[in-house]
Amino acid sequence: MKKHNNKGLSVVELIIVVAIISIVVTVISVSLFRFIQRSRKEADVSNASTIAAAVQTALNETEIKNECASHMATGFIVWAPPGQPFHAFPGVAGPGDSSLFVGTLNQHLNNKAPEIKYTKNGCETWVVAIGDTGVFVYAGDSSGVSLGTGQRMFPNPTGDYVTD
Repeated sequence: MKKHNNKGLSVVELIIVVAIISIVVTVISVSLFRFIQRSRKEADVSNASTIAAAVQTALNETEIKNECASHMATGFIVWAPPGQPFHAFPGVAGPGDSSLFVGTLNQHLNNKAPEIKYTKNGCETWVVAIGDTGVFVYAGDSSGVSLGTGQRMFPNPTGDYVTD
């Protein structure tokens, strides 16, 4: 009798192993992509909360409160691209770029807006609406125009910024 010494894998076994590995890699990569996107959104929401806290801190100072009092009823907007200081939004009544409010806000944020991590929705700037009803932080386009209430990051995130 002859002994057959089969060592190794057949072609069918090899194809099955490769198929199983590719399915596992696909599932893991999709999960990883979702995790990365969710963590980017959460980072933006956290940064928006930091911006809102800096605005509130600035508005709690008496001189700034007096400077902004006449604009609070109608509201005003400040905006900034990531890594740059905040500015008064052109054409909207409110304290200007050289105001004590804008200077103090930038000082609290080390003269630069935080980085925006989740850019899928077209967010290129931070837009902060300030008024009697509160402080709201939105995603904005390259000109600083808010992408709408559907892209609010603070408070109660909406649109793309809602995470599971």
